[in-house]
Amino acid sequence: MELKNYYRNSFVLTIFIRTALILLLISAISFHGQSQSVRQIQNPYEHVDWTKYKQYKANLNAHTLVSNGWMNPQSVVEEYKKSGYHILAITDRHIVTYPWNEFSRFKTSDLSFSRIYHIVPKPFEDHSIPLQDTVFKGVDPLKAEMVAIQGSALLHEKHGVNSYFNDLDNSEGNVLDATAAKKGLAVLNHPGLEKFSVGWYVNLLKQYQHLKGIEIFNSNGRYPRLLRTWDSIQTAMASARPVWGFSNDDFYSKRDLGKNWNVFPLSRLNEKEVRVAMEKGAFYLVHAPQGVKGPQPPAIKSIQVDRKKGTIRIESTGQDSVVWISGGIKMGEGEVFSLKDLPAKSKYVRAEIHGAGNSFVCTQPFFVK
Repeated sequence: MELKNYYRNSFVLTIFIRTALILLLISAISFHGQSQSVRQIQNPYEHVDWTKYKQYKANLNAHTLVSNGWMNPQSVVEEYKKSGYHILAITDRHIVTYPWNEFSRFKTSDLSFSRIYHIVPKPFEDHSIPLQDTVFKGVDPLKAEMVAIQGSALLHEKHGVNSYFNDLDNSEGNVLDATAAKKGLAVLNHPGLEKFSVGWYVNLLKQYQHLKGIEIFNSNGRYPRLLRTWDSIQTAMASARPVWGFSNDDFYSKRDLGKNWNVFPLSRLNEKEVRVAMEKGAFYLVHAPQGVKGPQPPAIKSIQVDRKKGTIRIESTGQDSVVWISGGIKMGEGEVFSLKDLPAKSKYVRAEIHGAGNSFVCTQPFFVK
């Protein structure tokens, strides 16, 4: 009898222990699934209402006759307005050509006058700068239906820096410290012109929080390897913060117009909204190497992150393919990406949307914490 009770009690205890273990395993799997999806996707577009926000084209790097460009300021604004842009930063070297309605108080640079005197043809054009172009006229941004972003092109350790939303106009001293003191934002422009290591970029980006990112596209794809450098920087910066990518014409003449731009989905078109989007990375990049006369590049209609399922879905138009990249390696293809396809060591993923004429769109990185 005692032996029967012993076996019966042992059987009950065994069933109890097994049930408890199964419940514990189910709980652990459920928690692991939630920790992998719910808590880990950082979405820079989280606050964008894709159904209501309008999308605006922006070039944040343009030069005029005030420094080393080939056109006067009002003509630069007019060319971008005609090309469908609503956001423009004139970033003349070592001078802040701003505000737009006071263009008339700025002077033509010595370099520009030298080009006029020596009848130097404009790039890819059959005529030089007309003398009458040295007469500058103010432009009202409101009438032009454009947002004028205050800015200038400076140097930090021989690397180009665009300083925005402040009146810094020289490279004496540390321009990044000076930009921070003036509560501005900064972007490293045309990287690759000088030889800097990934470690150099990472150290600088970790030191300066207001240094929001780097130009990934500049001029006519002048430094295409920067996409991979960007990936290396993202991987190294994963534990610190995202590094946003920017796409700019680096405009000097009509030769450069409309090959690279940023798209800002905004609730309202104003300077404050543009700045917030630059800080949060709530914009995407377009590279169209054939320019404004080339085929229409892809456009993003919406980006949706499902944290419970651990997926990112992109709806776009004009695409031939959607590719997902992490660490410079293709991780997936198609409009939906699942975290299940991202190796544990990978800390972010970004999308490239390819279209006609070798054009493509890049999203900002989605970090996985």
